[in-house]
Amino acid sequence: MPYVEISLFGGRSDELKEKLIESVSKSVADTLSVELDEVIVKLDEMDRRHFARGGRSVHKKEEG
Repeated sequence: MPYVEISLFGGRSDELKEKLIESVSKSVADTLSVELDEVIVKLDEMDRRHFARGGRSVHKKEEG
């Protein structure tokens, strides 16, 4: 049973996340020759204030 975990910044619409889940699930099922119902997808939405790159939070970098 394939398990896919995707980390992304929060703020995307539920509709867009559903499209992502559907697309990834179909791709994994096709590639691994498994039934679509066997694919598990977990979205982990990160708060930009809790993620850093280059020593500064992404939230601060976006502010300038």
